[in-house]
Amino acid sequence: MSDRGPLGSRRLLALVWPGQEAAALAGLRALVATARAERACLRLACLRPLPPPRVDHWDRIVANVDREMDRITRATLERFDAAARVFDDVAIECVVRFGVPRREARLEVEAFAPDLVASFERRRRAALAIRLARQAEPSRRATASASAASRATRSPAV
Repeated sequence: MSDRGPLGSRRLLALVWPGQEAAALAGLRALVATARAERACLRLACLRPLPPPRVDHWDRIVANVDREMDRITRATLERFDAAARVFDDVAIECVVRFGVPRREARLEVEAFAPDLVASFERRRRAALAIRLARQAEPSRRATASASAASRATRSPAV
């Protein structure tokens, strides 16, 4: 990995796929240790499909898609920010992206341009395995458009 300079200039991106939030919270300590060792900032990208509108007993819409995305975003950010508060020596940021998860993951990688990408997977014996992958050289990284970056809901760094 090339050295970009001072602390926090390297980037570690953790992709949290739908249904993997508990695994990501359980693996947060390992991610922070990796970020600390690499002198990197950590970004948790929670990828979610677009939620359906919330309806009542009579099938009337009580919360449209935007309100549901806002509710899910707030709940997710609160959960991850609370878990990240104990790690004050590493810059941790959490974003929530809605859409097709694979597409949103690709856009997040392009927007954040990380040095390492982590994702979570379940295995039979180990409850959690974190897969790290080094990103391509900076010359091969694509820069994301402003619209792709604006779709990510950001939380303040913890």
